[in-house]
Amino acid sequence: MSAPASASERRPARVANSEAELLTVARAVIGRASHPFVPLLRRRRKQITQIGPTAMALLRQTLARGVALALVRRGGWQRRQTLQGGAVVRGRLWERHRPLPPELLRFGPASFALLSWLHREDVVRPRNPLPRPEAVTLGDELLHYLAAERILEAEGELQQPAFREAPLCRLAFAHELPGGDPLPAVELASWVVGPGAVALEALQPSLARHWVAAERRKAKLRSIGRMIAMGEAQAEILATLVAAIEAESVDPPRRDLATFVPEAARQLLAPPDRAGPDERWWVELLDTRGRMARRQRAFCAAAALLRGAADLRRWIDAAGLVAHFDDGYEAAQALLSDWRPYHARPELPVDDGRTTPSVFERAAELATRLESLHSLGVRPADAQEPR
Repeated sequence: MSAPASASERRPARVANSEAELLTVARAVIGRASHPFVPLLRRRRKQITQIGPTAMALLRQTLARGVALALVRRGGWQRRQTLQGGAVVRGRLWERHRPLPPELLRFGPASFALLSWLHREDVVRPRNPLPRPEAVTLGDELLHYLAAERILEAEGELQQPAFREAPLCRLAFAHELPGGDPLPAVELASWVVGPGAVALEALQPSLARHWVAAERRKAKLRSIGRMIAMGEAQAEILATLVAAIEAESVDPPRRDLATFVPEAARQLLAPPDRAGPDERWWVELLDTRGRMARRQRAFCAAAALLRGAADLRRWIDAAGLVAHFDDGYEAAQALLSDWRPYHARPELPVDDGRTTPSVFERAAELATRLESLHSLGVRPADAQEPR
């Protein structure tokens, strides 16, 4: 039997007021969406450059528990089948990966710099930049991703180098980060193997939600320049993700980590309560006055998600050709099963004998039509945004 705790051991930890404020900001970033975080991120305070050991221990504990819960809430609670060591494992995130890789819950100076910046700045009108640190852990990257969600919900922008150069933020918010340098596939390599792939498994529903929101935002654009910037940033990051997944170092390829792409297309094209959009939905408000070449570039950019989803159909075609005695058969069957909602034609009652296209077929059809609209012209919008 252990000895009873002393009075000093039972005493609650005490921290300075500024340290308590920093801990509150951390809880706002990693907490539930119902947390009243907007006032915290819209307030300027004195900069915090260091905290004591007690506050640091509490901060590390808060971040580790909060990020783990955030992964569960954003998709880790779903029962899924994923690849682990070449074999298919099934269950929820904590059942597939027990325990969670410690690399995902390890935080360095980059996390402290981020929280200090969020404590100091009004995220809508920041006065000081947030640079990208040289050394960043996977836990730091996840915290930046969660912070980016909060900043956008507070109607701020992700124009800081710490977000623009973060691979996970680029993957989720490409439409918010246009115009940056192309991201090499090696930058996403740590997210398609090992501990990073565990996090990306959990974030698939969250990523799909952000990409659907991006498409709805594109549909409201008037500026042809903004359409080009947003769509080309989306196309670039999708190509980078596919290249990272198909790299020779990934065996078998973690194609399930791109599930958010056809899932976003499915949510957009086949909503349960209404008919999906037609090809003009993306560009009906777009001011298309100007050179045809610029129109063509904008219309192709508008189709970035559609084309990206349509191109992934080749993975399904390849999986269907893997024989039961071939290497990778189990992984191929898992992909065919998981992606059935995207490549199977819905069984809908029709009187004229026509078949309903699959999500992949619908995306390919709409992308082709959208990319060809540039030569037909679209009714210019009544108002024009600055280009």
